[in-house]
Amino acid sequence: SGLGGTFSNTGIEDPTFTPSQTGAYTLQLTATPGPGLGNAASDTASLTSSAGTTPIEFTGLISDINGVIGTPITPVDVSGEFTGSQTPFTFAEYGPATDWPTWASISSAGVISGTPTANSNGTTANCQVEGTDADTKTAQSNPFDFIVTNVAPTVEAGGPYSGDWNVATQLNSTVTPGSDPSPALEWTIDSGGSGTFSDPSIADPTFTPANTGTYSLRLTVTPSDGLAVPDTASFTSNAVGPTPEAGGAYSGIVGTAIPLSATTNAGSDQSPTLLWSIADSTPPGLTGTFSSTTQEDPTFTPDSEGSYVLRFSVDPSDGPAVTDDANLT
Repeated sequence: SGLGGTFSNTGIEDPTFTPSQTGAYTLQLTATPGPGLGNAASDTASLTSSAGTTPIEFTGLISDINGVIGTPITPVDVSGEFTGSQTPFTFAEYGPATDWPTWASISSAGVISGTPTANSNGTTANCQVEGTDADTKTAQSNPFDFIVTNVAPTVEAGGPYSGDWNVATQLNSTVTPGSDPSPALEWTIDSGGSGTFSDPSIADPTFTPANTGTYSLRLTVTPSDGLAVPDTASFTSNAVGPTPEAGGAYSGIVGTAIPLSATTNAGSDQSPTLLWSIADSTPPGLTGTFSSTTQEDPTFTPDSEGSYVLRFSVDPSDGPAVTDDANLT
C-alpha cells in the first residue's frame, strides 16, 4: 500500500508488524510449497495504524495561592497544566486530607476555590493536585503553598473630647473589626493624670478625669490573628469652681464667740484658700474677731451690737475666688 513498516520475521506464520506511519495497510501472506508440490497460495489482511495513546502527565506549574481571611480566593483552573490523550481528566487533592487547608477544595474539573476562614492565616505548604485520565492513569502536580493573611482592624479613638473635672464624659470611638470579628478592646491613659473609665473594654465608655488639664487617651484593638492596632485622642479636663456656703443666719451676744459653720464644696482644686471677712454691717464700721480667718468653721466674736454680713471666700488655684455671705445679728 506504499506505507512503511517492519515484520519481526517474514518467514514465520505469526510475526509482529510495526507500522512506521499512520494509515491503512494491506498485508499479504504467501505460502510457497516445495518443488513439485503445487503452486504458491496467498491471502491478504487489512491493518489500520493510528497514533499511539499517551497517559496523563503533569507538564505545567501551579504557583502558590494567596488569600485573605474572609475573602474568596480567585478561582485557579489547573486542568491545563496536565496533558495526555486519554481524556477526560478528573482532579482531586493529593495526599492526606490534612495536606490541604480545610477551607480550600478542588472540583473534579480542576478548579481550586474557597474562602479562608477566621484564624487560618499562615502558610499551608506542599499541597498537590492529582489528575486521573480516562484510562485511570494518574499524575501529580508540583508542590505549592496556600498563603493566607489576616485583615487588620481599624480604630479611631474619636475626640478631641472635653469635659469637667470629676464628671463622667461619654467617649465615642469607631472600631471596624478585621478578620477577627471580636477583637479585644482596651482604653488606657497615656498622659495627663489619673481618671476612671466606666468600662475600659468597650468601644464607648465614659471617662471621669481626676485632674484638670489635657489628657491623652489610648484605645488599643487586639485581634486574635494579628498585631494590636492603637489610636489616641485628646481629652481636656476643665476646672470646676467651688460652691461655698457660709451658713447662717447666725446670732449671739456681744463679746461672746459665736460658732460659724460653713461648707467649702471645693471644686477641681481640692485645697483652695479659705478666707473669712466682714463684708458689711449696720450700723457701718462694726468690728469683731474671727478665731481663724482661714478655717471653714471658726468662731466670730462681735465687738458691738448690730447686724453683720460675714463673707466666706474660697479661692482655688485653677480659677477665680467664689464667695458666699451670711448674716449675723
